[in-house]
Amino acid sequence: MIMKFYNNIFASAYRSYDKYEKSPRYRAGSFLFVYMLSSFSLILAIIKKAFALNFSVVRNYPGYQVLSLLIGFFFLILIWKYYTNDKIETIIKDFEAKPTGERKLWGFIAVITFILQWVGFIFLI
Repeated sequence: MIMKFYNNIFASAYRSYDKYEKSPRYRAGSFLFVYMLSSFSLILAIIKKAFALNFSVVRNYPGYQVLSLLIGFFFLILIWKYYTNDKIETIIKDFEAKPTGERKLWGFIAVITFILQWVGFIFLI
């Protein structure tokens, strides 16, 4: 069920970039990565606030920034590899089978929830 949600977000982003580019696969995958990153950040902020955790020990680790970048690139590459051309064809075919209103709603949902996640994260930190 979660993957279906993310597949619809990916398909919505893919269709948006498809109008301007020949191969929007990487941009749509990158948008999905940033979307997932915002979800992860919000969940961490909620956990930090709910349990009064202090992550300063992790942030003070000397290799924290480099390690964070490497982990981020690893997950970005995983997303790019997950959405192969065959999988994209299937996802877009399923997405195009939906009524026009529902497809537009998914685009709206993607943008609004993306913004709301970051707003919630900012208020929690």
